[in-house]
Amino acid sequence: GFLDYERTQDKNQFGYTFKLYKVKFGIKLIKYDVSMNVLKEAELFNNERKFGQFEPSIHEINDKIYLIYYQALNENISDSINIFSTEIDTATLSIGEPKLLITIDQKNTGLFASSNLEHKYTFIIKTSLNKKNTLFLWTSNLNNDFFISVRDEKMNKLWDGKQVINKVDWMSLQSACIDNNSNVTVGYVTQ
Repeated sequence: GFLDYERTQDKNQFGYTFKLYKVKFGIKLIKYDVSMNVLKEAELFNNERKFGQFEPSIHEINDKIYLIYYQALNENISDSINIFSTEIDTATLSIGEPKLLITIDQKNTGLFASSNLEHKYTFIIKTSLNKKNTLFLWTSNLNNDFFISVRDEKMNKLWDGKQVINKVDWMSLQSACIDNNSNVTVGYVTQ
């Protein structure tokens, strides 16, 4: 079978006063059989507009299925956006307790910068060869910083933080990897 999601309650308002934290929608999980017939659907959080800012994604990590999604830290202030993971029970389409992966510093942006960000950001998920460490890395590709979190096989935090590439104003993340000892290597280009 196949597992996917669909955005619901997608009523974003765009305009000159557009704020990234106002981008919110609901999510419905959908399970398909091998012929792509719908087997089951489940609306998360009673179809409330709790998700947002950027597209969620579904990933298999260490033989488990996770929904990775974004939420503004505060509904009225756009100082931070959080990235969460939650395990999906593929039989019932219920989700487990969300775990905060990364907090992104994100100031209010105008329409053009936010529109640019939506298409330029990079989010990388990599697992070590022994499958005991998972790397989550996010960057806007609009400046010289990125946000990183390393988790163990149960998604418990090993280390995290904001990293800044010194002596450059801009960088574009190209690749990243994590070894069995939780060491991370990042490849990027600058202007």
